[in-house]
Amino acid sequence: MAQACDVDAFVTSAMAFAFALTPSASLSATLAKYLEVNTLYHLAKRHSGAGGHYGYIANAFGPVLFIPFFS
Repeated sequence: MAQACDVDAFVTSAMAFAFALTPSASLSATLAKYLEVNTLYHLAKRHSGAGGHYGYIANAFGPVLFIPFFS
């Protein structure tokens, strides 16, 4: 998400790389930010806690036996 924020925040430097495509780059970055924030919002509503994505995956798979490859 940081890269998408950079495109929106630093339009002048984005202009040096994207030239005429800067508006479409900014719109696609805004869309990507919206999708990511929306996903995290819905995950937080369903599985609240400090686990984040790891907690979500842990709840999805349940208890799994972990066998380390290297002992």
